[in-house]
Amino acid sequence: MTFLIRWNHTEQHTADWTEPDVTTKALEQAEATVLTMVAKLSDEALCIAWMATEGQTATKELAITRGWLLDELNQRLGDDLFDEWLMAIDENGDSPNPLAFFQR
Repeated sequence: MTFLIRWNHTEQHTADWTEPDVTTKALEQAEATVLTMVAKLSDEALCIAWMATEGQTATKELAITRGWLLDELNQRLGDDLFDEWLMAIDENGDSPNPLAFFQR
């Protein structure tokens, strides 16, 4: 990967970086840790975690968290039940607690 480095408006240099960014490595390790933790949750705890995110103000962090939870819910429910749960809407327009779909 090549980066353009400017010391002033007229002088330019390039530098080649062969190692991945340390921050990227740390983020990948942190994500792997979180995914391991999510996988260890009971079905009930996973559903409680999902329901705790319902109605929260949308942020980047919340979207990432919900993505991790959705991936785990999909893996555990299987494609058919997961899709059925996603399409189900309660009287308030929210998705129902996914725990009911584990009991099918």
